[in-house]
Amino acid sequence: QTGLFSLDNAGNNNTTMVELEDLFMEELERLFNDDESVVVFFDAEGNRIRCFAHIISIASQTILKELAENPYYPVIASSTEPQAAPDLLLYAQALESNPINKVREIAARPASEGRMSSKSSGTRVMPSFYGVHPV
Repeated sequence: QTGLFSLDNAGNNNTTMVELEDLFMEELERLFNDDESVVVFFDAEGNRIRCFAHIISIASQTILKELAENPYYPVIASSTEPQAAPDLLLYAQALESNPINKVREIAARPASEGRMSSKSSGTRVMPSFYGVHPV
């Protein structure tokens, strides 16, 4: 039995599902030769579940990209209170500095550099967010 396929949003997966639908329908027609007592339905869209994690990732990336490119309008427009303007401006300026990318770069750096040696002690260490630990 074939149920649902969980696929990401890549265009080639749309094509794959349409091809599967065509193949299944051809095979059903061949096997059952228009026997009306057999009802089987397969739909390229209806039998596909888009990967939730992939959807969340795309949505998050879109939001982060928009905030990096235009941090002022959505932040400033979020309040009509004049006294909030200075804090919102500071927040928008912080967003403009793209803090998410900075954190990603920091997190990726140890992986790209591999294990490092401490010159003072000769001990091999692995950097982490909690300091440097001997390996």
